[in-house]
Amino acid sequence: MATSSSDNKAKPSALRSIIAGSTAGAVEIAITYPAEFAKTRTQLNRRLADGQKLGWPPFGKAWYAGCTTLIIGNSLKAGIRFVAFDTYKTLLQDEFGKISGPRTVIAGFGAGITESLFAVTPFESIKTTLIDDRKSANPRMRGFLHGSGIIFRERGIRGFFQGFVPTTARQAANSATRFGSYTTIKQFAQGYVAPGEKLGTVSTFGIGGVAGLITVYVTQPLDTIKTRMQSIDARKEYKNSFECATKIVKNEGFFTLWSGAVPRLARLILSGGIVFTMYAFALLFDGQLLTITAKLHLRPICQLPPLIVQRLCVYFPSNHILNAPANQSTMAWMSSGSTNATLIKNLTSNGIITSERVKNAMLAVDRAHFAPAAPYHDSPQTIGFGATISAPHMHASAAESLLPHLHPTARVLDIGSGSGYLTAVLANIVGPTGTIVGVDHIAGLVELATKNLSKSPEGKTMLDNNTVRFVKADGRLGFDDDDGRGGGWDAIHVGAAAKEAHAVLVEQLRAPGRLFIPVGEEMQFIWVIDKKADGSVVREKSFGVRYVPLTDAPRG
Repeated sequence: MATSSSDNKAKPSALRSIIAGSTAGAVEIAITYPAEFAKTRTQLNRRLADGQKLGWPPFGKAWYAGCTTLIIGNSLKAGIRFVAFDTYKTLLQDEFGKISGPRTVIAGFGAGITESLFAVTPFESIKTTLIDDRKSANPRMRGFLHGSGIIFRERGIRGFFQGFVPTTARQAANSATRFGSYTTIKQFAQGYVAPGEKLGTVSTFGIGGVAGLITVYVTQPLDTIKTRMQSIDARKEYKNSFECATKIVKNEGFFTLWSGAVPRLARLILSGGIVFTMYAFALLFDGQLLTITAKLHLRPICQLPPLIVQRLCVYFPSNHILNAPANQSTMAWMSSGSTNATLIKNLTSNGIITSERVKNAMLAVDRAHFAPAAPYHDSPQTIGFGATISAPHMHASAAESLLPHLHPTARVLDIGSGSGYLTAVLANIVGPTGTIVGVDHIAGLVELATKNLSKSPEGKTMLDNNTVRFVKADGRLGFDDDDGRGGGWDAIHVGAAAKEAHAVLVEQLRAPGRLFIPVGEEMQFIWVIDKKADGSVVREKSFGVRYVPLTDAPRG
């Protein structure tokens, strides 16, 4: 059996990821900066004699020395971190979007090195110099811009990259430890919730906090060396980072490498929870608009590219976000209407619907029969039983993809049929001489889909004539149904994310036939798998999405 694959995934917009990550970073540092001040001063005090150590100022403005610098740097760092981590994960994942634990750690190291080069080292160097300058009776530096000018005049460009090696080592270790531990703990915790259920916001925050705790004690020695190497007198005292580490251990003791760990721990426990949660909330702002504006029939103010939706759904406990094809992502969320006709008109105008057959079929199926809450809004909707109906642009994309195989006598299988909406659309495309079977593993959804389709005279006729049927079955095994036309399916649509493209589904395709299936866990992509007339199989990785998982039926 010949198999080929291609990856046509368009590169997502990094700007949106930077904006979301930067928002998270700014909020996090504004809340936790006093702990950062305490950590840095503790580390700098350790090298001073008892009589020279700086006291602690009253809590207030002094505790925010260097804060502006770190907010700018941390905001940029957070954005770069998420973009870099996602990029490296995409490069290291397998063809079905899976990535192993060791590769996740490698991706974390790569993200750490990238953020250190472009954001952390320059801004950490300025911040440390500003804090160190405050030990003087007459501090010379008045703030971020003034201090940067002094550093440039006295040290040149190299002054901004002072301590680059320990900073990079710390950032690489930070990212590898934080992302690795977060992913591992999250996967462990996910095993204790019901299939398809996402972790709550409190759990997400807690897991991020534990990841921060682990990160502190693994990487604190590198942080201490970094702070010393970025102090004002570092060039006089240390030739390089290795000499700095040696002198600290020799002159001050081994455990001095963990100086400042307590305030850093306080900050990173909060930071771990805040960044992972606020990053998601920054992105959720658009998702909330999808719900808030549903009844007003307004358009959301921004669009989400595939990579953003993936991170949103990884870090935020929502299983109601689905994404459009990458080349249509800027238009998909703008297709909402006040009626079914205007919804379809907008989907057509925005290039989601491109064929008259799909357009006419979606016009013939009133989405209000299947999504009563906000039927004409181009967003996912809950339908009960822990399930969702996908956004109309995703249904249109699936129908357009399967269209070449939806001929008048086609046999079509809709796995994860849910509310029955797409099953009805596919039936309208094929016509009364075809066979369309909707499969769901939840009995309540099978009943719901049947009831929904019966709301229109045309839908009731389809059920009465057995053109359309809804059955309870495990969709991962396909469905073996012979209507006298030789069995097999001309088109199979899967409406939930599979861990892999199940071979049995490919086997059940007719030749020619097409399978449209989202595959992956954290990183998901639509795969379009064609069985050619000669029996050969061609697999095409199409675009990034986020679906609820294809799971076992609920227990009990």
